[in-house]
Amino acid sequence: MNRPRHSSGGLARSAGGTTAKGLVVIVAAVALGIFLLNRGTDGSTAVAVGGPDDTTSTTTATTVAGTTGTTVAGTTGTTAAAGGSTPTSTAGGTTGTTLPAGSTRPPSEVKVQVANAARVPGAAGAATDQLSVLGYAVGTPTNYTGTETLDRTRIHYRLGFLQEAMNLAVSLDLDPQSDVFDMPAELPIEDAGEDPDLLILLATDLAQPTG
Repeated sequence: MNRPRHSSGGLARSAGGTTAKGLVVIVAAVALGIFLLNRGTDGSTAVAVGGPDDTTSTTTATTVAGTTGTTVAGTTGTTAAAGGSTPTSTAGGTTGTTLPAGSTRPPSEVKVQVANAARVPGAAGAATDQLSVLGYAVGTPTNYTGTETLDRTRIHYRLGFLQEAMNLAVSLDLDPQSDVFDMPAELPIEDAGEDPDLLILLATDLAQPTG
């Protein structure tokens, strides 16, 4: 009768193989832990969890050249000038709006009086009506008291109303440089008591007779 044989060598080989695999796994785990530890000490990138949308976001800190001790983190579209100056920016537009050069009072705050210097009947009244439509505060139409008939319209302005006079000259197709003058001390018009801001001496170039 034959007895069964035990294969002890096969079991030894299996145990040895299992032990070797275990050592490989342990070494790999240690190496991975060292790698992750080294990554965690690198300060170039900070990870913030739970941003505005409850998502993970990465913010990179950037030092702006030319500034002293200034670190801008996560900013977009902001430029700092070299030399340490600090720029000011406002999202969505600019602030501190100021009137552009040459801005003037609105027509409703400018009183204009027209004097007929063309000897054309009704011309001063017609011009006054047109200025009223443009929004000017108009005075009573009157006549020029000079002895000559003017062929070029003039605009006289009182102190502080030069720009308004120049703008009105442009509106009337006059030359704002050569057709605009200071207000004389004594106005050369009839009934000179209304103290206009602008006085138009209406000449034959712009005078329009009424029907």
